[in-house]
Amino acid sequence: MDQLEQVSSLRFQRMFGGFGLYSEERFFGIIHQRRLYFRTPDETRRAYEKAGMSVFQPSAKQSLKSYYEVQSG
Repeated sequence: MDQLEQVSSLRFQRMFGGFGLYSEERFFGIIHQRRLYFRTPDETRRAYEKAGMSVFQPSAKQSLKSYYEVQSG
């Protein structure tokens, strides 16, 4: 979060035991347990899956399948 706070239109909101990322009013990402997840539309989701990125799962009973982990290659 420290690195991202420099982006002027970015704000954080507590959720799922982590933080939701917003650009103005648009919710686009999650920071949870020191991992970054982005919302993935249908057009890009396959690339995340192909790269082996995991879906956001804040608990064993819950997962948000439109949010995938971002990892450096």
